[in-house]
Amino acid sequence: MIDIMIIEDHGIVHAGISILLGSISDIHVIAAAENAQEALSLLKAADLPDVILTDLHLNIC
Repeated sequence: MIDIMIIEDHGIVHAGISILLGSISDIHVIAAAENAQEALSLLKAADLPDVILTDLHLNIC
């Protein structure tokens, strides 16, 4: 089982990635964040994922 965290600020993109990855039996999305601050909080509070899939150009506004 591969545990993944998704960091994506666009809801439709996040939803599509989650649906796509959710259809794969060996992958489990354990956390999702809309920005870097939320991601850091989740990483401090939860088990570390095997993979972090992130948007390189997060919307800061």
